[in-house]
Amino acid sequence: MARPAETIRCLLLPVGELQVLLPGAAVAEVAAWRAPQPVEGAPAWLMGRVEWRGTAVPVSDLEALVHGREPAPVGRRARLAVLHSLAEDDLLPFHALVLRRVPHMVHVFPGLVTPEERAAGLAHGVVAQTVSVHGEHAVIPDLDVLERSVRGALGLAG
Repeated sequence: MARPAETIRCLLLPVGELQVLLPGAAVAEVAAWRAPQPVEGAPAWLMGRVEWRGTAVPVSDLEALVHGREPAPVGRRARLAVLHSLAEDDLLPFHALVLRRVPHMVHVFPGLVTPEERAAGLAHGVVAQTVSVHGEHAVIPDLDVLERSVRGALGLAG
């Protein structure tokens, strides 16, 4: 079956109750879970840092950030979604999201993603849009806001 030229390969990332829809190009790698080393003075949603390919990568619990609550326990099926930074400096080349289950790839094309009314309880501005894709509810994060939140929690400029 041929796909339209406007098809974008995306990932649906299970971050708990939320499914996060991101273009595949935003994700550097889905890696095995490793418990992060805590960052002193960081908010609870910033779980700490892990070593990934020689770089200390901060790990965020997006669900905890969005809902303003403590992170849920991490189970044996957890993964890390390592995201490329949008910044043009080397202070934060990557940051990661904790995934509660294995993500899956979806092919998105015009008309497949339907905007939904913003769900209640999504207080943090990191959620840009709530959508339905392949019949599943998902959120599209504002990656700039997410990255600024991580930078702020780490005390990094920018």
